[in-house]
Parts: sequence; C-alpha cells; structure tokens
Amino acid sequence: MAIMKWTRPTWDPFRAMEELQEEMNRLFSSSLARFPETGTRRVADTFWTPPMDIYETKDELVVQCEVPGLKQEDINVTVHDDTLVVEGERKQSSEVKEENYYRMERWTGKFYRAIDLPHTVDSEKIRATYESGVLKVVLPKKPEAKPKQIQVKVN
Repeated sequence: MAIMKWTRPTWDPFRAMEELQEEMNRLFSSSLARFPETGTRRVADTFWTPPMDIYETKDELVVQCEVPGLKQEDINVTVHDDTLVVEGERKQSSEVKEENYYRMERWTGKFYRAIDLPHTVDSEKIRATYESGVLKVVLPKKPEAKPKQIQVKVN
C-alpha cells in the first residue's frame, strides 16, 4: 500500500448551498405532512396566521389581531388554563369561481393563535371588541397582593 501525502480538503460553497436546500426541502416536506386536510389544495387556502400585537400597560395586557373581512361569528376567543386562544375562519368568496381568478393573494381558511398568559391576568374580566378588521382583547391584571408584615417574636 502506497503512502500518500495528506492535503486539506477544499470547501465548496456550491455543495454547501445544495446541502442547505436539500435540508430545507426535507423540513418543509415533513412539516406539511402534519396537515392532512390540505389534500391537493394549496396550504395557503387551508391554514394561515393573522398578524398579532401584544403589549402591556400598567393595568392590563392587550392583544390586537388583524383579521379584516371577517364577521363577528367567524371569530372565536377563549381562555383555558392560562392560555388565550383566538381562532376562526375566512371563507373564500363564492361569487367568483377559482378558475376565473388572475391572482389570489388574500389568505383564506382557518387560523389559530394561542398565547400563554401570565398568572397576573384576571380571566373573569376579559373583554374583546372587533372594529375595522382588528380584534382587540383586553386582559385586566389582578390587583397586586400586598406583602403582609409578619412580626418575629423572641422567646
């Protein structure tokens, strides 16, 4: 057996990009398999995520969610075990057949958002409003528990 001199392998940026693309394809293929209801339909038609802002004031936590074009009965807001759930569905217009579209950019289908809430939220006083395509959920905070002074006695 002949002994050969070792040389440092050269890095091929194109091979690295191919490997990255293969990994991304595997990732997307496996994640889309979790939605069997999509069938041959596009994923955009079956599941979408509306943009959401969450901010805090001194007395409350506020969640704003953009869901334009929906009716009040198309939106469901629930709180269960310190989790706020906003879900609903935007249906495709039945006035126009899909084959007559030139471009479809608006998302349709079901959406689901779940947010873990801090324990300081008073779930009994939550209120929600829907105006101009924005759902606003106001979550009041519980009154802060005042520290109790305990006197230490010496025997």
